[in-house]
Amino acid sequence: MKSNIQFVNCCKHDVVLNDGRVFKPSGAIAEVSMETSEPVDGIAVQRFGKITGLPEPKENTFYICSALVAERANVEGRNDVVSPATRHPLAVRNEKGQVVSVPFFLRIA
Repeated sequence: MKSNIQFVNCCKHDVVLNDGRVFKPSGAIAEVSMETSEPVDGIAVQRFGKITGLPEPKENTFYICSALVAERANVEGRNDVVSPATRHPLAVRNEKGQVVSVPFFLRIA
């Protein structure tokens, strides 16, 4: 029995689970903006700003985003944002060390 949960990929690239499911980019690209602050000891330092491109919450929908966006979304009170488990030992990497697929999504709650 299939659930009515929908996953919307808000990354610029395909997200692939180890079981072969592929989540194509939706066209909505969620990112965290950068804000410039005062230099520290002559070194430019920026801080994270607001999330851009993340759709409004929708019932039975999770948004696949980077871990940074997921963390920031959680700070802003969102619990509908997940990120690929790229650091998990079961994440599959190619010969260059790039993530090919992940075993599951992470949700900060």
